[in-house]
Amino acid sequence: MSPQIPINGPREVPTSVVVPAGVLETKAAAIEGLPCKAFTPHDADPSGYLSAREDCWNKSVKDWPSVIAMPSTKEEVITCVKLAAGKKVAVLSGGHSPMCMPNGAFLISLRKMNGVVVDPERMVVTAEGGAKIADVDNALKPHNFAAPLGTHPDTGIGGLTLGGGIGWLTPRVGLANPNPN
Repeated sequence: MSPQIPINGPREVPTSVVVPAGVLETKAAAIEGLPCKAFTPHDADPSGYLSAREDCWNKSVKDWPSVIAMPSTKEEVITCVKLAAGKKVAVLSGGHSPMCMPNGAFLISLRKMNGVVVDPERMVVTAEGGAKIADVDNALKPHNFAAPLGTHPDTGIGGLTLGGGIGWLTPRVGLANPNPN
């Protein structure tokens, strides 16, 4: 019998940190003033950093950010962006981008911002930047609604809608659209 693979895709088990030289600034400089949880490869316990790094599904583009900030509100995102001024910055929604974990970057992971609100009267769904297709589908299911999203539950809707939006409903209703009005 084969091992069970999670519905949202396999994840490697982090065991240690082997970071390329010259990628990192000091831990204090990387997280000073951040309003949210943040991880660096310099952490005494690397498990938080390695776990956050797992949100990038493609091993060929999974490099070593200097810091991974995990905001949970738009105010925290704004503060992270301001503190990252002048640095190489990346934003992680679902982790399918070829730029999801760039070397030495100040990475803002939106994974904690995955809320979904359905307004059945207006037939509108609003999702935060870290929501994945599974989050949206789960919120729509009680209303017997479907949205034109991608085909895999682990895909982030932020990148999907901005990067093409092809899914199961495309032939019937068109591409995923972040603002159809």
